[in-house]
Amino acid sequence: MIKVFSFFRICALLTFTSRAVVAQKTNVIIVLAPGFEELEAITVADVLKNSGANVTLAGLSGTFENFVLGAHGISLGIQTTLESHEPNYFDMIVFPGGPNGVKSMKKSNQLETFFRRYLSGSVGAGTL
Repeated sequence: MIKVFSFFRICALLTFTSRAVVAQKTNVIIVLAPGFEELEAITVADVLKNSGANVTLAGLSGTFENFVLGAHGISLGIQTTLESHEPNYFDMIVFPGGPNGVKSMKKSNQLETFFRRYLSGSVGAGTL
């Protein structure tokens, strides 16, 4: 229950502040790992897209796949993979949680490299 409450509180905050955040066409990447929490990915993507942000859904794998399977068996289509982007292209990174999604992220050397590159460029990053 606490996780659900905190997630919806984050969504309310995003809704309230998102118009100011994306006033300059913010580029956001949502990183989907197998077992991610679908609601966290879809809700954040929806709020940011409706506010005018450029949202990119990306997968972890080194080879391009068309979808990533979420925690509840729902597949989301991805547009790209992490290694396809230059440092500092994105203004915000979102990592949707979920028990299996977090396990997948922990196993990914690619995600660690990606995150370190963007963190060194002072990019805003957060987890849900």
